[in-house]
Amino acid sequence: MTGETEWTKSTKDQVDRLTHLINQLVILARLEEQPNIVLERVSFSEIVQDAAEDFKAPIIKDGKKFEMLIDSDIYVKAEEKSLFELVTLLVDNANKYCDDKGEVSVKLSKTSGLKKAKLEVSNTFKGGAKIDYSRFFDRFYREDESHNNQTSGYGIGLSMAQSIVKIFKGKISVSYKNDTITFKVVL
Repeated sequence: MTGETEWTKSTKDQVDRLTHLINQLVILARLEEQPNIVLERVSFSEIVQDAAEDFKAPIIKDGKKFEMLIDSDIYVKAEEKSLFELVTLLVDNANKYCDDKGEVSVKLSKTSGLKKAKLEVSNTFKGGAKIDYSRFFDRFYREDESHNNQTSGYGIGLSMAQSIVKIFKGKISVSYKNDTITFKVVL
């Protein structure tokens, strides 16, 4: 009744954060409940291009470099909306945890056997040498410095990515080399 105050703004912000968290948990639960999701042949190249392009301006605005190397005509068996969500989760994560003035890279190619598609989303992360990457796909995992409260999120994005990849009968992994963390998806 008295207009916006520090308290009403804070309460609204917390409600918005909780609403976002609940929505992510609902999406994750729905994904896990639908093992019989219909997989269709979709253009992975177009989906990666569209999803990654959405992050180009914000990444560059933050003073980071952005690289996209997307081979054309790569198709996979997937569900289009969930595949777009997968790419969005990985690129958003790379942007959030990239070093200041670092680089985010999105690459899509065929595997060396040419039978599968390989998506690699990387970001510079100088502080990542002594981190236990085996827990990165655990729900709510935010133990290390890069996953603390300074960066928004709840620690469920990578768990969601893993669930999506499992539904598509693919593999997801994380590796660290030369001050760069890379998430690799093979479908």
